[in-house]
Amino acid sequence: GWMLAGSIVLFAAAVLVERGRERPLLYLDWISSRDILRFAMVAMLVRIALAEQTYGAVGLLTSGGLNNDQLRVLFSFVLCAMACGALVAAATVAPDRLRYLVMIASLFIAAGAWLDSDASNLTRPPQLYLSQSLIGFGTCLFIGPALLFGFLQMMQRGPDFLVSFVVLFSTTQNIGGLAGSALLGTLQTLWTRRHAEVLAEQLVASDPRVIAQLQQSASLLNQAIQREAGILAFNNVFGFVALLGILTAAYLAFRIVSLERARRVAARL
Repeated sequence: GWMLAGSIVLFAAAVLVERGRERPLLYLDWISSRDILRFAMVAMLVRIALAEQTYGAVGLLTSGGLNNDQLRVLFSFVLCAMACGALVAAATVAPDRLRYLVMIASLFIAAGAWLDSDASNLTRPPQLYLSQSLIGFGTCLFIGPALLFGFLQMMQRGPDFLVSFVVLFSTTQNIGGLAGSALLGTLQTLWTRRHAEVLAEQLVASDPRVIAQLQQSASLLNQAIQREAGILAFNNVFGFVALLGILTAAYLAFRIVSLERARRVAARL
């Protein structure tokens, strides 16, 4: 809390310093312009969604007792998918396609998260090869076009805006990554508690399985409930990420249609 309060004071001080310079390092008027704020919002939302891979999938598998050695093949698939995403982005990137590529990347991430949303206690790395490859592909399909879009916006103003662009893009990625893990972790914890309560309410004392668990140990029964609740909560997290990706893609589609309509109106005039 003290660090957060201090960061607000330091941020305000930085704004005052930059406002007083004749040639500032950070052009705050440009950073706070409508187009740049839209760019920052989309970049941060996609980065938050990408936390599904580092927090969600890995968290799900490690909660089932798997270790890093057992995840090597999975992330080999992810690495290959990321290489393919980078190649596709390099082959198709163009100034008039940037929004389309970021929109498609968001849909790939949403599809991967949706495929993960039916996980169970039997889910192992082979069941995640396709979904995590889709997310890895979407990651690299997003990074290149997003970086180029911001770079083109910067070049319209001149090289003096390079520092402002670098700070803006790195901030969206760093904060998005941290916020993504924190947000998904918080949601997973809340949903775990909720599912644990529901599962506990569904236990029937006459059920032979419940009786057997109670005879062995009540603590083992509680562990089983927490494990199942955690898996169900991860499924909720994956569904949330899928929804976030779909909403991001929908917003980009809306912007594409709006800009195209504006161009047609301008051409008629």
